[in-house]
Formats: sequence, structure tokens, C-alpha cells
Amino acid sequence: MRKGLQQGVTLTELLIGLTILGILAGVGAPSFGNVIKNSRQGSTFNNIIGTLHLARSEAIKRNTGVAVCARLTDTQCGPDWSNGWLLFVDDGATPNSLEPGEEVLRIGEPLGNNLLVTAIGSSLATASAYIVRTNIRFTPRGSSSWRGGGSITLCDDRGDQSMKAMFVSISGDIRRARKDPNGIVSTPWGTDLQC
Repeated sequence: MRKGLQQGVTLTELLIGLTILGILAGVGAPSFGNVIKNSRQGSTFNNIIGTLHLARSEAIKRNTGVAVCARLTDTQCGPDWSNGWLLFVDDGATPNSLEPGEEVLRIGEPLGNNLLVTAIGSSLATASAYIVRTNIRFTPRGSSSWRGGGSITLCDDRGDQSMKAMFVSISGDIRRARKDPNGIVSTPWGTDLQC
């Protein structure tokens, strides 16, 4: 009777293979982490832009004010965009404030994952009036309550290099900010955005 050949790997071959696999995992893991962070940040950024576009289009369609504010609860505006946001029909006596009876159209969930949203806008058409904002309102004509325009930035723990930003003009136009060749985003009013 003829003995069959046994096939397999030696202990040395197994150890070499595991060593190579460990090196590849060590090199690939950090870049994979950045891919995940980029994906989460991009998804959140697109969600914010989509919410602002929806607010503007609903204001025009409904012929009334529609606002987006930082969320404290599902029925209250708050001080921190990282808790999410509320998009609501703002036709009450107090603009930019969610009042009883006003319809909430969308609730943005808390961000998590070390994401930070900052909104800076001006209710006047002067550069000295730019301050941190917790709300923005669109009129029936589609214009924004930020009379001097403004910016919204989204940052994570990687800092300025990974920052995403958008600008909102007085006319209500919402557009993504672009970085210059040095990686700096400058606002329309001449200052550099930072995380």
C-alpha cells in the first residue's frame, strides 16, 4: 500500500506568516482608523448641509420662517450643536425660539465620536458682529437671519487638518468651504477658520 504525501506548514513557516500579518495589521490599522473618522465626519457634515437646505426650502414652500437650532431636548433649543439640532417651523412670536405649537420637522441626533460643531454668524452686516450662534432662521424668501453671513465648522480630534466648513450667506445660499493650497479655510469676511 502506498502512503499518501502529507501536506501542511512547518512551525517556522507559520511563525513567519503570523509575523508578516502582524506587521501589515500594524501599518494598516492607523490609516483604517482615519478612513472611519473621515466617513463619520463626512456623513455628519452632509447631514448638516441637508438640514439647512431643507430648512430653506421649507421656508419658501410654506411661506413662513423655518429655523434650525442647537438641540437641548426634542422640544427645546439649547447651547450646544453637538447635542444635535432641531429643524422647526418658526412662525411664533419669538423668532429663532421653538415655542409650544410650532411643528418640529426634523431632529438631529447627538454627534458623539469627538465631533464638534461651531456656528459663527452675524445678525448685522458688519464684521465686528460675528459671534457664536446656536440658531439660524430662513425667511419665506429663503434669506437667512445671519445678515452678515456666517460659517459652520465641523471638527474632530484631528484638528484643523480634517476640519470641514460651510458658509451661509445673507441670501440663504449654503456652500461648502474650500481649503487653499496651505490647507487653510478663509471666510468671506477675511478671517481664517480654526477648530
